[in-house]
Amino acid sequence: VFAQEYEASFQKTQGLVYKEFDRAKHLYDELPQIFVDRTRLLLEDAKYEKVGGIDFGYRHPAVVLPAYFDSENLFIEDEWCKQEKTDAQLADYVATCGFKAVYPDPENQNAIRELTDRRVNVREVNKGKGSVHAGIQAVREMFIRGNLKINKKCVNLIANLEMYSYGDDDKENPIKENDDCADSLRYIVSSLLPLVTRREIMRAMPYAPYKKSQNPAI
Repeated sequence: VFAQEYEASFQKTQGLVYKEFDRAKHLYDELPQIFVDRTRLLLEDAKYEKVGGIDFGYRHPAVVLPAYFDSENLFIEDEWCKQEKTDAQLADYVATCGFKAVYPDPENQNAIRELTDRRVNVREVNKGKGSVHAGIQAVREMFIRGNLKINKKCVNLIANLEMYSYGDDDKENPIKENDDCADSLRYIVSSLLPLVTRREIMRAMPYAPYKKSQNPAI
């Protein structure tokens, strides 16, 4: 359904959660060659990390978003969006992806256990009062910065971004529709944005030239 709506370029215009998302600015066709060289391990260069965002589901689609992170930019390279997949089936798929780390919905502890049983590196995602709003703000900030890019083939995620919206009388809590891929994106972005911000702060700090220490005994 999402893909059909995307192909038809259906775009909601009122009350959008991610109104900053712009296809012209935030979509790409191919990653830089260093990311797509399949003849070598993708993690040979420690500068780049393959990570994943996960939203569990069964009747609603379960979603895995494989992504590449270079400490500044996050590229959502693909999407795995399947209905009626068990937690074990999802974990089996994730275990084959070669993620350095994954960021799943923390509320489903049984599903997380399936991941850890397969030695998947599960990172903690903040989930509590105010976490949805904070996560949405993180995604919006990444779009504004231009640090978040999405492959054009991620049609379900793109459809979510263009339909996920607030209700007419509630501008704080989005309607629980068209959000499975958006939630997966929020988990990974809200976890990585602090790293992006920290790097920018460090880059802005003045460089102190090295001075050779003097030995007072000489």
